[in-house]
Amino acid sequence: MNHKINGFVKTINKEDFHLVTVNKHSYYVYRYEGKINGFKNVVILISYPKEALYNEKALKSFISTDINLTTEEILFQYRERWTIEVFFGQNKMELGFDNYQLRSEKAIKRFWILTQLTYIYCTCGISTDCSKFGEGLKIARKQSQQEVIAWVYSQYKKGVSLNAIFDVLKLSHNKCA
Repeated sequence: MNHKINGFVKTINKEDFHLVTVNKHSYYVYRYEGKINGFKNVVILISYPKEALYNEKALKSFISTDINLTTEEILFQYRERWTIEVFFGQNKMELGFDNYQLRSEKAIKRFWILTQLTYIYCTCGISTDCSKFGEGLKIARKQSQQEVIAWVYSQYKKGVSLNAIFDVLKLSHNKCA
């Protein structure tokens, strides 16, 4: 859909955008009301920050099925809940939340708790100051790799065979007959 919006936005004249202010932030917004993908009535907002009109990287689009909301109300709701959207996006992309197929309620709850603990660790537990999730995740992954390498080195120094190390790490070679 974003590719279609990127193409469509090039056909919109600057005069068709309206300057809207939400929480002291100003945006150029184009509002579409009508049918789309089987929905009878939706609102689609195409939005740019005031200082970045037609900048593809700054383009945001929003959809609402409540056509009674004003443009300002829709933008306010998205602005207020944007951190939640980012949170769920990061859970899907970085923590694999959308790749697991769990059937039991107990398994779903356990997985949810593990992903949330990972998220909290990456934002607040990885350093003394709370960092952004992505930065914390990079630090955590690097630390994890360093710990594995340090462990392998310590096993080597103890005289543990390479095959035994592979077994522990579940990296054993497939034995072909």
